[in-house]
Amino acid sequence: MAKRRFTKEEKLKILQEVAENGKEVTLRKYSVYPSTYYSWRKKYQEDGAGAFESSGQKKKNRQYICKLEDDIEKQIPKLLAL
Repeated sequence: MAKRRFTKEEKLKILQEVAENGKEVTLRKYSVYPSTYYSWRKKYQEDGAGAFESSGQKKKNRQYICKLEDDIEKQIPKLLAL
């Protein structure tokens, strides 16, 4: 089997199709190894659709979340003073 890369959308489609049509049929159809499927499934269960974002996008998201957390921490004293 030749190695190929699947897009985020393809991975989500395959996971959905496995749920609808069964693992063996779907993995054979897309030439996906079971170990690859299990890896995708685990990532999806842990992070949802965001699991398949590029590393750059994940980094941007983490930075944004950290900024929001910092902003919230700064607002807590003001809110408690009310």
